[in-house]
Amino acid sequence: AYSAFKALEELKETGFKDNNPINYMNSKIKEYEKKQETLFKDVALRWLDATKSNKKESSHYCAEMHIKNKLIKIIGETTTINEACKSEVIIEFKDYLSNQKFKVATKNIYIFLYKKIVELAFYQGLVSQIEFGNVNLLLPKIKDKVVETNKKENFYTKDEYDQFMKVITEDFDRVLFTFLYYGGFRINELLAITPNDINFEERYVSINKSILHYSKIMSSPKTKNSYRKVYFNKSNIEM
Repeated sequence: AYSAFKALEELKETGFKDNNPINYMNSKIKEYEKKQETLFKDVALRWLDATKSNKKESSHYCAEMHIKNKLIKIIGETTTINEACKSEVIIEFKDYLSNQKFKVATKNIYIFLYKKIVELAFYQGLVSQIEFGNVNLLLPKIKDKVVETNKKENFYTKDEYDQFMKVITEDFDRVLFTFLYYGGFRINELLAITPNDINFEERYVSINKSILHYSKIMSSPKTKNSYRKVYFNKSNIEM
């Protein structure tokens, strides 16, 4: 019924393009039925391919991991893109997120990706404007709760750091945590450091690359401001 309705809608705008109206109508119905068989996961993979060239390598890698490892499994391997636009599927998706102990930022990443995938489907004519609008309406960005003003800051004091280092015996671990504490490195920046990045004479470490999550792929640092030189005292730089 939906396919016939969509075919009639197009006929109102364009008129018949075939000498035999019945044949034309049947061909349009089959065309829309085929579109309705398109899977959510297929559109998701198309979106990844379409955005690969204009995304930073690390951003694309993270989006790929979120989509392939989690989002497709949540929505369902056999769920069509049209089914993914239905209220019951969207609500089930929201309920799933609300029951997970993800950070608000992580939940919003899944919402963003869901909406972007449906947006691509809309531009490709796979879903209607009403379906696209339904997804945007039912999947607003989640607002983070106001951080309590008396909440303890999530970092070690100097005394806490000194106590921690007393139980660290492995040389590699001592270097790792010393650089993290005194240098303020992101862990992915620290793991990407090579001997050529360390200047022993001027006592600094140059941050110019990052290693992608759970991989050995090198990428540029997170932002332009992440390129920097971090200076250390003599004892730390010679560890």
